[in-house]
This record gives sequence, C-alpha cells and structure tokens, in this order.
Amino acid sequence: MIDTLAARGINHVSISGYDPLLRSDLEDILNYLSLKGMTINLIPNGKSMTDDLLHLISKLNCC
Repeated sequence: MIDTLAARGINHVSISGYDPLLRSDLEDILNYLSLKGMTINLIPNGKSMTDDLLHLISKLNCC
C-alpha cells in the first residue's frame, strides 16, 4: 500500500485509530514510510509509549 501511495504522489500519511503503538510492525511501517520520503503524522493515545518508540519517532521526525 505504501508503494501505491508513493507512486500516486502522496507524501503525507497519518496513522491513528485506537493505539497504533500496539502494532508489532509499527517500526517497520514508520521506517518504510520515511524511506519513501513521506511525512508521518502519528496519533497514538500514548498509553503504550516506550523510550524506544519515542526515540524512533524523534529520529524519523514524526509529527
């Protein structure tokens, strides 16, 4: 899906709903979106935030 969005010129993706931090593949998704040059807007409820996730979000400039 990410490749399709990128091919169509989409350069901003928002990830939300319940708590996206609970996804076991979230790091892979965020890294791939970043690799494709997309701006990432991550909207978690914050209950599952860890130091590792906070570091990744900061490194990828998620807003």
